[in-house]
Amino acid sequence: MFFRSVVLFAVMAFTARASGCPGDFDNNRQVDFADFLALAGAYGSQQGEAGYNAVMDMDTNGSIDMADFLAFANLFGQLCVAELTRLTNNETIELHPAWSPPDGRKIAFLSGFEDPELWVMNADGGDSLRLATSIAVDTESYTTLAWSPNGEQIAFSSARDGNAEIYKAAANGEGLTRLTNNNAEDLYPSWSPDGARIAFSSNQDGNFEIYVTGPEGSDLTRLTNSSVQDLLPVWSPDSKKIAYTSIGVDSNQNEFAVISVVDVVSATVTQLTADSEGSLLPAWSTDGTRITFWSSRDNARTNYGDMYVMNADGSEVTRLTNQDIWDDLWVDAAWSPDGSRVVYSAVGDGPLYVMNANGTDVRRLTNRENAEYFPAWSPDGRKVAFLSRPETTFDIYVVEIPPE
Repeated sequence: MFFRSVVLFAVMAFTARASGCPGDFDNNRQVDFADFLALAGAYGSQQGEAGYNAVMDMDTNGSIDMADFLAFANLFGQLCVAELTRLTNNETIELHPAWSPPDGRKIAFLSGFEDPELWVMNADGGDSLRLATSIAVDTESYTTLAWSPNGEQIAFSSARDGNAEIYKAAANGEGLTRLTNNNAEDLYPSWSPDGARIAFSSNQDGNFEIYVTGPEGSDLTRLTNSSVQDLLPVWSPDSKKIAYTSIGVDSNQNEFAVISVVDVVSATVTQLTADSEGSLLPAWSTDGTRITFWSSRDNARTNYGDMYVMNADGSEVTRLTNQDIWDDLWVDAAWSPDGSRVVYSAVGDGPLYVMNANGTDVRRLTNRENAEYFPAWSPDGRKVAFLSRPETTFDIYVVEIPPE
């Protein structure tokens, strides 16, 4: 009876519709023992033979062989996610999808790389609206736009008037306001959670420092004063502190990157990581008690590293991944709205993964071998928007998050 059931299942699997998830031959969203039995029943079949199933030919070489078993083994035990939803389909590159707070009804993004434009669309991809042109994007393509907490405006950096300045635009397209006015480069705007200030990096005093300004461009305040480049400010959830990355060269002419935090009221700076540890890209947890970051501290090869998490004071550092990849291919992680999980891009030009905030229960979110970057959680924690490159350009996709 058992043998007959296995054979019947294998035959059913031959005619099963492909699920879009490698290894899930019976479309139950689980890569499980039933799938193993189906693959075993098809083992040794070649294209053209009766019963051949191209879905099980995971390396697409025309034969269901040991290579397919090895590929299946890497997927065994995984929960498959829902089909991806493609939101954009343009002939140019898209960047930085960002959900509107507090309800996630809109997604802002940049379109184009030579002369990027700021767009906003509905969360289902409809009703796209261009808000601004000539967006300033640096060579590493780090975040250059930030929603106001009420979801009504977007801050961004644009070179529309000759050099990079901070602007804001209404999400309905009705207004554009310039917030800074100098001959320097003003980049990386970050809107405080309480809506009172916008932080950014500027080299108006010789090298990049962290500044804050009011949402109307008033009360400009310089918070840092260092000999290195202070970049990529990120607000703490209580709007009292800003984490940022400092990049410089030490006395031996070795480049270094450290993570520091500055108190917004006192301008007191606290360095959280050591110069020798190569740390950057901080991201606050929802409750403000922890910070994820990238670091090369445990890797012997320069510029290779992994994701870590530490307490907000720099203590109790925990390594979360063990990927051994080049830093230019690793894009910052994103905390879930409830602070329980982290989504990140893995293995360089590879898929997205999600894991618990302590590094356990790692799950693969996407099933294609495409470069997938800039993950962003929806405010309700049910979806993640990200960039994927199915053809020659990057477009924005959304994937549902499997339950814990």
